Amino acid sequence: MLAVVDFDISFTYVLARWEGSAHDGRVLQDAVHRGFTAPEGRYYLADAGYANKAITLSPYRGVRYHLREISAVGRTPETKQELFNFRHSSIRNVVERTFGVWKRRWRIFDRPHEFSVAVQVKLVYALVAVHNFTNSFYSVEEDYECFEPAQAEGTDVLKPDLSEESSATLQEMDSRREAIADELWRSYCIARGGI
Repeated sequence: MLAVVDFDISFTYVLARWEGSAHDGRVLQDAVHRGFTAPEGRYYLADAGYANKAITLSPYRGVRYHLREISAVGRTPETKQELFNFRHSSIRNVVERTFGVWKRRWRIFDRPHEFSVAVQVKLVYALVAVHNFTNSFYSVEEDYECFEPAQAEGTDVLKPDLSEESSATLQEMDSRREAIADELWRSYCIARGGI
């Protein structure tokens, strides 16, 4: 499933109709074809399974990404790309928390089941709706304390399908990521007493 979440641990968009082996980029293409878009001048943070596109901003590939990877070596980010990926991961962590709370609320996802694909799709949509409704009345603060984020995505990510995206748009998002990384790095160096 493709999902967009907000900082209130609620889902703002869900597309559940693809099998688990479908590539993230293909599922995103389907969502865009169905009318999914980002608000004007905005984009969504996406994991490394997605390319930089007009509506997604992805981390640098081949560069440490998750907090565990940076803290495990006991050092601070050494490049603007590491810093960007670290900050990207920190913000995107809300996705892991949202899915963690959702899966804990609905234990049906803990085990395989015999429902048809059509029923599984309806089940996902129904439980997302109930999850969002529950969030409007029930604080999930205590859920944060007991939830460990899911293990990081592997590095064996398939190359995204870029066929429908113009190279100008891809370059624009790469340039946007570079500009953000430059500004983050400049601020980081100033805060640490550097240039």
